[in-house]
Amino acid sequence: MAVHIGISWGTIINAVRKMTGITSTSRIRTIALRVIAVLIVVNGVQTSLENDMISRLTIYNPFGWNYDESALGFLIDYLSVMGIYISGTHYALKFLQKKEKTKGYKEQLRKPSAGFKAEDIK
Repeated sequence: MAVHIGISWGTIINAVRKMTGITSTSRIRTIALRVIAVLIVVNGVQTSLENDMISRLTIYNPFGWNYDESALGFLIDYLSVMGIYISGTHYALKFLQKKEKTKGYKEQLRKPSAGFKAEDIK
């Protein structure tokens, strides 16, 4: 589920922008949101290590969750772990898209121009 949200994150952000009426970009807002994302990921990693999430998410623990904290604590921990996969997927896709864009640009530079030939230049 978190990977799916990460794939759709750009669409989600655009929908939130439309709902809130945000039309321009802001460097401060971008930095603040990225800092929040890093904090969520750090908390997710910490939670994963403390609660041994790998064994809970695999067949090694077929009995599910034994969570002694409040429901709100569980929800925050769960969403933090999801944040790892959401942001990881989102930024991996951004990296791949940027790489493909750069690759396409480099290929365009290698193609000879259709306007004239090397023989035309004397």
